[in-house]
Amino acid sequence: MVLATVPPAGTEVDPGTLVDMKTGEEVVNDRTGDTASPATIFEDNFSNPSRGLSGLLIVHSRLQGDGLRVYEARDYTSSIVFGKACASRDVIVEVDAKAIRGKPEDTSMGVVCRAGTWDSEYYLGIRPDGYAMITKMLSDSQTVTLIAGYHRGAIGRSGPTVHVRGECIGDKLALYVNGQKVEEATDSELGYYGWVGLFVGNEAEAPPRADVSFDDFVVRLP
Repeated sequence: MVLATVPPAGTEVDPGTLVDMKTGEEVVNDRTGDTASPATIFEDNFSNPSRGLSGLLIVHSRLQGDGLRVYEARDYTSSIVFGKACASRDVIVEVDAKAIRGKPEDTSMGVVCRAGTWDSEYYLGIRPDGYAMITKMLSDSQTVTLIAGYHRGAIGRSGPTVHVRGECIGDKLALYVNGQKVEEATDSELGYYGWVGLFVGNEAEAPPRADVSFDDFVVRLP
């Protein structure tokens, strides 16, 4: 798993401002033709590989013409964090996700919020077999499932591409799939500040392992 350091505790960040997490300086969303609403603080459709990765730190992934592809070579979870998208408290993270390979019961995919130092973050995501989950990773690499369950109707309704939305607002964590709320949990152990991003989880011990394509990544304020 790859994560990076968030600003020191007590750092003040305007929740509507885009911040370079390395320098602490304000940056501009340079997406050509940006028509984002005022509540959108970051978005990327991964259509232009020459732009670079907008601050992404990535394990086993590549940009391609129609999205960001993430694949797993071994049995562990890969975390992808945007270095230029940060909310000081409340944030909504959305993405379109599609499993390319991997067994449905062994592949998980979704969004990350409140990622901090020492590998701690919240995961809000799904598996192609209809399973949805909200989990947290603690600094000792322990994973705690806050809530989970099967929602095959919501997850399978749109075909192979699933729209995943995670809302991290106060101590409320909510997971939406194709516009339908499927799980909700309450937790404040990791605080209210951190990076956002994407994740792919792989539980297979042999090929085919998880291989996921992401598109239309958006970070918004509530």
